[in-house]
Amino acid sequence: MNSYGKRLDSVLISILLAVTSQLVTLAPGVELHGYAIRHNLHSEVMVSSALIDMYSKCGFLDLALKVFDEMPKRNIVSYNSVIISFSLYGLASEAFEVFHEVLERGLKPDESTFTALLSDCSHGGPLKEGRDVFRRMRDDFSIEANTEHYVHFVKLLGMAEELDEAYEVVNSLGEHVDSGIWGALLSCCDAHNDLKMAEIVS
Repeated sequence: MNSYGKRLDSVLISILLAVTSQLVTLAPGVELHGYAIRHNLHSEVMVSSALIDMYSKCGFLDLALKVFDEMPKRNIVSYNSVIISFSLYGLASEAFEVFHEVLERGLKPDESTFTALLSDCSHGGPLKEGRDVFRRMRDDFSIEANTEHYVHFVKLLGMAEELDEAYEVVNSLGEHVDSGIWGALLSCCDAHNDLKMAEIVS
């Protein structure tokens, strides 16, 4: 595109930044950031959110937060990017601070918001807050839990040694249980050396 003198738009820059995030390669991401600045596209929400994701996944949380702080306009996608970034680094309290800011600004959390928060809690985060988030997702925001939510919630309960409760949650899903949910419970059995529960789950 460059050789033909074609300009990238915000959608294509965001897609390329997403690819860079998956490759966990910083150099192309920085080059794209520079391109976005030169063409005055870096302030667009889609591009800024992709930059946050790219920098955090490449190990530069401080640069991700700098992009977020400099955003002139934010939506739930940009807030989700920051919550996910904190989740990657196991910073549960910081993730919940951003979540509270989302609510204070009157924005409506979506499925991705709760996926990020539950993921954060499942990696050694607070059990009480995790339970509360899972409940509020349905009761306060009318969002039905999907497979990814259940994977994180079961892992949260299991890692907190609430294996019986986690097993009850999985059983309550009936025929809709995904293998990933069973796998989350099995990994918790292994972590706590609960051979009896592991045999049942297997």
